[in-house]
This record gives sequence, C-alpha cells and structure tokens, in this order.
Amino acid sequence: MRAILGVSLLMIISPSQFFEAFESVVTSRTSDILLTWDQKQKAYTKLMRQELLATVANALQLSYYPSDYYTLDGIMYLTRDSVNFRSQYTYVHSISVALEHENNPACSMEEINKLQLFNTPLKVLVTYPCSSGPNAADQLLSRYADAIRSADIFEDFSTLRRQLVIFGSKLSGKIHWQGFEYSEGALLPLNDFPADGASVI
Repeated sequence: MRAILGVSLLMIISPSQFFEAFESVVTSRTSDILLTWDQKQKAYTKLMRQELLATVANALQLSYYPSDYYTLDGIMYLTRDSVNFRSQYTYVHSISVALEHENNPACSMEEINKLQLFNTPLKVLVTYPCSSGPNAADQLLSRYADAIRSADIFEDFSTLRRQLVIFGSKLSGKIHWQGFEYSEGALLPLNDFPADGASVI
C-alpha cells in the first residue's frame, strides 16, 4: 500500500467507471447541456468544467480542482499535500484523473498530446467530433491512438496509465456520448471491455 502515516494517496479509477459516472451526470443535466450547447466558448465550457465534472468527481469520491493545474483543464485527486504546502494552495500527492475538455476537435490533438506528459492512472479527453472530414470521429480516434502509442515508452498505457476519450454529439435534438478506451495500440468502444472498478493505494 502506498501511504504516508496511514493516509491513502491515490484512488485508481478505471475508464469504464469514469464513463459510467460521467454518463449518469450528463444524462441528469441534459436540459442544461442543451440550453448551453451552442455557447461552447463560454456558458457550456463553464457548465462542463465547473459543474458537471465536479459532480462526476463527487460521484467517484474524489476531490476536484477545476482550474488550470500545470496546464490541465482539471484534475481529480484523493489527497492534498498539506505538509509541504500551505492549506490554501492545491498541491496534490498524486493525480487520479487528468482531464482535458476541448470544444474544437481541430485542436484536440494538442490536448491528447499534453495528457501523455502526466504520470497518472487515468487520462481523459472530452471533445466533440465533426460528422465528416479530418475531424470526424474515426479520423480523430486513429490519430489519437497513433499519438498515444508513440508516447507509450514503457508499454503500460493499456494497463497502468490508461486513456479514455469521450465524444459528445448532438443528433436530432438529443445529446449522445460515447467512450473509447486505449488498448494495445487502438482506441476501442468501452463496451468491448469488461467492467472494472476503483482501487485505493
């Protein structure tokens, strides 16, 4: 067990567990999402980053920091380091979930690249693919997988430092969410994997 004075430092969240919590939250807030969907640069981004992801963290029994944390859009964590840093600052022992939310799929490669720099058991990108062209879902997934595979120098991204991509889309006035987990060089639909849960170390 990795702990200091009996205090657990890290909760490991699986991609399926994160997506289940995420989907539950966004489904319960569908009316708010629909109201702000076309205001992605302002109201929608605020709703997602400040409210929805905070509720997801709470459902996962994690704390949430919604502002830039070493350039990440947000993080979920178990404990802060209050021994070496003042209590008014957020310095965490370890990041359980590193988060990037990108409204513009054309810029999402920057975010998937950034996520590879962080040593954390789950990295999550939420973005919104186009219906066709270079930023369509299948094209993005292929490019993301190439970037992840290139960064996987210790070959543990399928097992220890896992990756989740969540795509949101609006079709016929309804919001649809899809989750994809990285495994052995490809991003595959979450329903291709057995469900697994959280662990604390």
